[in-house]
Amino acid sequence: MIVFLKRFLEFVLAMQIAMCFAVVLDIPIARQIIGFVFLSFIPGMVFLRIVKLNRLSIMETILFSVGFSIALLMFVGLLMNELYPLIGILKPLSIHPLLITISIFVLTLCAISYRFGEKNFSIPCTIISNRNLLSSRSTALLLVCLPFLSILGALLVNHLILLLLVVLISILVILGALSERIPADLYPLAILVIAIALLFHESLTSPHLYGVDIHFEYYVFNLVKNDSLWKNVSLPTLQLSTFNAMLSITILPTLYSNLLNMPGVWLFKIIYPLIFSLVPLGLYQIYQKQMGKRTAFLSTFFFMSFSFFHREHLMIVRQMIGELFFVLMILLLLDKKIDSFRKNVLFTVFGMGLVVSHYAVSYLYMFFISFIWLISILTSTKKIRVTATTITLFFTIAFSWYIYASASSIFEAAVSWGNHVLTTFSTDLFNPLSRESAVLIGIGMGGPAESVGHEIGRLIHYVTELFIVIGVIDTLWKRKKSRYDQEYILLSVASMLLLLMNIVIPYFTAIGMTRIYYLSSAILAPFCIIGGEKALRYILSVFGKVSRANVKTPVLTVLMLYFLINIGFIYEITGDPAPSSFALSMYRMDRVKFYNDKYSSDYEICGARWLARVRDPSTTIYADLIAKDRVLASYGMIPQQDILVLFNNTERIYKGYIYLRSVNTIDGKMVYRYIPEKGYEMFDISEISYLFDHMNKIYSNGESDIYKDWNQG
Repeated sequence: MIVFLKRFLEFVLAMQIAMCFAVVLDIPIARQIIGFVFLSFIPGMVFLRIVKLNRLSIMETILFSVGFSIALLMFVGLLMNELYPLIGILKPLSIHPLLITISIFVLTLCAISYRFGEKNFSIPCTIISNRNLLSSRSTALLLVCLPFLSILGALLVNHLILLLLVVLISILVILGALSERIPADLYPLAILVIAIALLFHESLTSPHLYGVDIHFEYYVFNLVKNDSLWKNVSLPTLQLSTFNAMLSITILPTLYSNLLNMPGVWLFKIIYPLIFSLVPLGLYQIYQKQMGKRTAFLSTFFFMSFSFFHREHLMIVRQMIGELFFVLMILLLLDKKIDSFRKNVLFTVFGMGLVVSHYAVSYLYMFFISFIWLISILTSTKKIRVTATTITLFFTIAFSWYIYASASSIFEAAVSWGNHVLTTFSTDLFNPLSRESAVLIGIGMGGPAESVGHEIGRLIHYVTELFIVIGVIDTLWKRKKSRYDQEYILLSVASMLLLLMNIVIPYFTAIGMTRIYYLSSAILAPFCIIGGEKALRYILSVFGKVSRANVKTPVLTVLMLYFLINIGFIYEITGDPAPSSFALSMYRMDRVKFYNDKYSSDYEICGARWLARVRDPSTTIYADLIAKDRVLASYGMIPQQDILVLFNNTERIYKGYIYLRSVNTIDGKMVYRYIPEKGYEMFDISEISYLFDHMNKIYSNGESDIYKDWNQG
């Protein structure tokens, strides 16, 4: 379809006027929907016109538009934050400066586009042909209903609705793999709605934050939100300092929250998952350029099936934004149509976006492109699109930002980790305890599983790992005949090498083996499908019964079992004593484990907020480790240096408070430390009962109690 630039700019102007009215008049729902669409898509779409990227597919247009928009919003917000105080605007990230500045910025982009952009350009009308859409109305309708079913089940905390959701997703994937009920044109839509449904079914189950990192992310977000100003300072702990350096959880959510009038909790539970749902769409675009659409569809589903995608990711929201830029940069790396100048522009913008979004993912991308470049030099490989200039540019962007924004805290953490790895390499090389428990479990050396169901789950994981290894080896063996890009093959080798280093080198896993495996699977996912079909084709050839159907069905069976186990469906319907899904099995989870691992109750949050209001800022608060790192930090906004963890040998509380959460008051357990190989370590609260002899109970709501030393008056 030919689109005239003038018509496009008129549409942009109409959207901007609509957003301004919705914000100024504070029109409920319209402000959130129009604001989200405008902020997340429009700046990037206009920028694409400026750089004349007019012949992208609709998926690439969507992905690049969102990537550009988010990056530009962070950088505009940063410039406002640094420059506006110099002219007397002390709250640069408040509503009115943001609305005026972003409006002027988008209008400026429109003017540049009108002056230098092409006067007309072509875009695909839709990703679905009319023929396929008309022949698959029921399927398309079912696909669109999935997110709504997910939202309904999550908000009602109804595990039966969510179980039905899982069944429907499974049926749709099977139909897509084995029949024409879901044509290839519908694969992108299927991937997008499945991603949204999987993310919402977990994120919306509770109205509160759950997890660990997300509480600290919420803390640094509120530091910026409350002052409408990001302060480039070191915070009391190394972790908080590194979090504060990430614009993805400081300036970006403040911008969204103020303009959309959304509380930070719902921003992290709704807006961030919506943005993150584009990551699988980007991976599908990458995969289909290397292999057939069916394999790309199943590969993307395999990636989404891993529990980290739809569970742990919701507890690390900064990685959602970082991973979007990570995928966009891989997509850009493999693109053959975009010329070098425009590719460099995109690479610079997305690279800057990645660096200010998540430091660990940016380090991972550094490793990948450095590996590709080094191998190309050593083997004299031609036509590799990674150059020394590319690497130098990205390294310069990363190091410049981390030196400027984090007061060297990120480098301090990296150097500390590197020194620890080097000093323990010779002493702990053959010591299994020097590896994270997830590493040992992943290679079959872990302890016994929690139940028979989890033992079967491990077996399925091992099968998929074997499929990946077979797929990579087979691809490397036939690389000269392969139609895969050389860069993609090298990315796969780099991913396997990264996993191997995490297994072999003691204490190498800095961000967790589960996260490393998940990020590597973004590259390796297709090899699970390819390797599975290769292995089964070989086995069946022995019996002379090789056919496409005979190979596809067993691989699909393994894939569906992998999905149903990871999402917790099988553990729920079999009544497994160790359920894994917060959304599906919350009603029967072990109470202490449930509250320690994920959940914060209304009572705990009310207690933390009350204490934050009435406490003397010069006094110390004593609590268990979970309370210190979660509700007191996020909902109470109490500085970490003001909170001390209670131990069973704590002798006396003097001029301080004791905060107790539900596990302390109801279950009588106090968490005092966390050991990765063992989990949370606890003691009975009765062991410190003597402390309360010198305290007065000043607050109680049934689950959360607060005591105050009587010497405080």
